[in-house]
Amino acid sequence: MAYKYIINEIKNNKKDIVYWIIILVLFLLSYYKFAFYMHYELSDFGRELYISSEIANGKVLYKDLFNIYAPMSYYFNSLFIKIFGNSFNMFFLISAFLSVMILIPFYNIAKKYVNKEIALSSIILILAISNSVIFI
Repeated sequence: MAYKYIINEIKNNKKDIVYWIIILVLFLLSYYKFAFYMHYELSDFGRELYISSEIANGKVLYKDLFNIYAPMSYYFNSLFIKIFGNSFNMFFLISAFLSVMILIPFYNIAKKYVNKEIALSSIILILAISNSVIFI
């Protein structure tokens, strides 16, 4: 579903290929920075992975598991855990994929209200401010 959206956007906006390539390169650099230079204990991945894996194993959020955050991401992640298995690397890659799925609509919305250069600059700013694209 998401890949069809990306392919349609690229076909409809062939002039934007350069911008898409820049966003992809920035994402890969940010992903590389997090994967090899950040310490995992500085993030919330442990909690996210634990709660999502417990939901995938049949526990009920807010009944069996105490949590103060909204439930959607945990249920969404538990679906991926059921499909791909329970591992830290899988969870990291799924988080990276979902982050890109957030950046693409953000770029398209920003492009409607400002020019393409400012929209791209906003994506660069998001990548620069956050430690990684994973924390979007």
